[in-house]
Amino acid sequence: MMIPLEDEFCDVMGKVLRGTNMTPGILEFLTGVPEATIETVLDGEPDECTVRRLAPALGLDGESLVAMMTGKSAPPAIEVPGLRAFNVAFDDMTVNYYVVWDATSKRALMFDTGANADEALEWMAHEGLSLDAVLLSHSHLDHIADVEKVRARYPEARVLMNAYEACEGVERFLPGQSFQFGGFEVGTAMVRGHSPGATVYTVTGLSRRLVVVGDALFARSMGGPLISLDGALEGARQAIFSLPDDTVLCPGHGPLTTVADEKTNNPFFPEFKD
Repeated sequence: MMIPLEDEFCDVMGKVLRGTNMTPGILEFLTGVPEATIETVLDGEPDECTVRRLAPALGLDGESLVAMMTGKSAPPAIEVPGLRAFNVAFDDMTVNYYVVWDATSKRALMFDTGANADEALEWMAHEGLSLDAVLLSHSHLDHIADVEKVRARYPEARVLMNAYEACEGVERFLPGQSFQFGGFEVGTAMVRGHSPGATVYTVTGLSRRLVVVGDALFARSMGGPLISLDGALEGARQAIFSLPDDTVLCPGHGPLTTVADEKTNNPFFPEFKD
């Protein structure tokens, strides 16, 4: 089943307001749109004209927001042999985690654990996979809640996290460090914005290059800028949008996407639009 987009158009706009400390009153001053109308749109009322007027003041691409609003923005389904995505419930949302494996050697890597790793652990046992490492994107609970269960099942597996994230019982590394696990090479880069040391992992060794981006980027959106909106945007530009267009992006929430698709359709990055 295709995972729906994590955010609606109004969620994207709200993240910018929170990340810039901009109020609807300030947005009214910048755009001339009445504050009451702005509040209605932020509550999810579809109003194409208003969305187009507000987008430039928010640094967003209006066409991409309208496409989200009208339901014309979902990315196509993506399948990569050797990659499996797992999607589990956490409170009122769902969260993704991933297993990458080599069909010949049966060696696997897990990226995050989600809120419950039971499905992946059962599937891995059925497939006879060993686990070399668990690589964690950041320390928010929805992404690491089942680390200890995975560790108990695979006690020899390394559990890795960026040294700038606060988390006990993990092997720490510095951004830019790379790892070799069998036929997989895993590169790391920090995208500081959603969390202090949020990490994206570039994986080569399958038929397509993968980047496990955690909450640094979603299809058509990005994680909330809890630390820095500017840092989140610039980090994504450098660590994600610098990669080849056909790179597959594996986000912490929502469906798989590609660099090219997000350049075209993600409202947070108007500079890539024609």
